[in-house]
Amino acid sequence: LLDQLAARTGSDRRARFVCVAAFVTPEGETWTARGECAGRIADAPEGDAGFGYDPVFVPRGASRALACWSAEEKNRISHRALAFRALTQPAERSLARVAAAGDGTRIWLIRHAESTWNAEGRWQGTADPPLSVRGRAAARKLAGTLRQEDLEALFTSDLARASETAALLGEALGLVPQPVPALREIDAGRWSGRTRAEIEADDAEALARFDSGDPDAPAGGAECRRAAAARARQALGGIAADSGRDRIGVVTHGGVVRSLFPELELANTGFVVVEAAALRAPPETS
Repeated sequence: LLDQLAARTGSDRRARFVCVAAFVTPEGETWTARGECAGRIADAPEGDAGFGYDPVFVPRGASRALACWSAEEKNRISHRALAFRALTQPAERSLARVAAAGDGTRIWLIRHAESTWNAEGRWQGTADPPLSVRGRAAARKLAGTLRQEDLEALFTSDLARASETAALLGEALGLVPQPVPALREIDAGRWSGRTRAEIEADDAEALARFDSGDPDAPAGGAECRRAAAARARQALGGIAADSGRDRIGVVTHGGVVRSLFPELELANTGFVVVEAAALRAPPETS
């Protein structure tokens, strides 16, 4: 960059950082804000407290490149800080509406403990293997972790590996698990009971499509993630609305959690805490 600008002076070296940030509510309301940090390109790099173009970018009215600035100084003028500060008011208004509606419910989404088929590396779907010995021990250990979370209610998929996990948790936490069939694992169809190697050998193309994250790819010719997410959202929304509790444990399955949050991959007995509002159906896009 400096070589290309070597012959340029004054206004010919003007530059700016630009950030456009967006804030989207679960109801689909959207705000955007633009932040700019204008300045010029220096003749030579200086400083070591930045990255990218920071060593050669001098903000307007300043004499030092950004790489000479502290993080606190940068945050007062940076393009990102300006954009996100502009979104503060709509974000606060949205949170205030949630609070006014009394929607403070949080859900602990818990993946069941290890089953006998987990231990063997077999796809389960809606098949019903029980917990392994190691899985039962892990569920008891999880109960110790959850004691400090002050859960007020406990719901579970009705499949054995989930309901057995919930029973062990409930025993330790003083809660009676309530079964919800809609929280079952994604139906894996013809893949159920088979190992990944067996599926790859006979059904590689379908498996590759499912592994790609395509929400409409059916698992073993049966259920897709989009359908699983829809039934799970409906079930969890009903639980949040009807239970009258603010801290709810839900024992379900890895595939269900991935259908709701594609970036999450919970291990057995792993859990994530989410606001009930985040589980509402996303707005339709065209």
